[in-house]
Amino acid sequence: MEITIFAILLSVCILSLLEDKIQKYNYNIYIIITIILILISGFREVGFDRDSNNYEYYFSHYDDPSLELTVEFSFRLLSHLFYNLFRDVHSIFLLYAFIGITLKMYAFRKLSTSYFLPVAIYLGYYYTLHDLTQIRAAIVSGLILCLIPLLYNKQNKAALILITIGCFFHYSAVSILPAIFLNKKEMTTRERWIWSAIIPIGYLTYFSHFNVFTHIYIPYITDKIEIYETLRDKGLVADEINVFNLVFIVKCIIYLYVLYFYDTIKQTCKYLPIILRFMGISIFVYLFFAQLPVLSFRIGELYGIVEILIFTYIVYTIRPHWLGSLITCFISISLFIIYIFVQKILETI
Repeated sequence: MEITIFAILLSVCILSLLEDKIQKYNYNIYIIITIILILISGFREVGFDRDSNNYEYYFSHYDDPSLELTVEFSFRLLSHLFYNLFRDVHSIFLLYAFIGITLKMYAFRKLSTSYFLPVAIYLGYYYTLHDLTQIRAAIVSGLILCLIPLLYNKQNKAALILITIGCFFHYSAVSILPAIFLNKKEMTTRERWIWSAIIPIGYLTYFSHFNVFTHIYIPYITDKIEIYETLRDKGLVADEINVFNLVFIVKCIIYLYVLYFYDTIKQTCKYLPIILRFMGISIFVYLFFAQLPVLSFRIGELYGIVEILIFTYIVYTIRPHWLGSLITCFISISLFIIYIFVQKILETI
């Protein structure tokens, strides 16, 4: 499966370099790629990823009351329906793949001038992470990308409806609510300095070992955190994250790079102010909640879905254009190799 995805990734990278020369075919190719990705995700073998075995259990035990704190009501409800109709977990895999991947592919066309560069970055990391593994969060990440134009146009009611829909599929969508109150205006030079400062501030909170959930109680979320901490104490889940890992450091560097070239990129990408603020939140949350890896990863990844777009914006700062595309493709392939192949090697050591 990894080889298949890698082959698609390489093909998409080649298409991104040829995009200007095959303009009349871009849309049709884009649709074909979307269908292929949906089918791969929907019909993947159970056990290929870390979560599919659990999903199969949830699917066939939808009426188990012990799952109420483990999986959303929506998944149990849909499992009830699809189990009685098909009795095959791939039916619900296909449904979630269709919704999550379609949302993201639709959003890419709204948020980027390129057909294939966002898809290349998406395949490099988030496709495997979300649409092949965390399928409930995958729908939320797609909705977040669709949320950006609504926030830009100050359609807060529509944005709230979209977040509510996201909560139906995964409760973590509630963490996106503060985005409605984000400043949607252009970033001033002073504000860009402030947003760049969140990286050292985030590291300071990390080294202080601050845990917000020791001071406040949030229904359901705090309960989930307590379950996680119990599992952590038993050694069943990881108890720390590496905030100096190479991928995260590269993300920080590219974030600062895009902030530096803000004026250049903004001429082409009108949604840049909102997207940069989302990525800034992603970086800060990753560091702020580092003592609770499950929360750090989940919220950081949801806001961080905009990385797909941020990485492609490098193209607008480099001439010739093909060189910028080549660099973006190199980043995508590197992410894939680190996430899939290097991680698997490390797990066997």
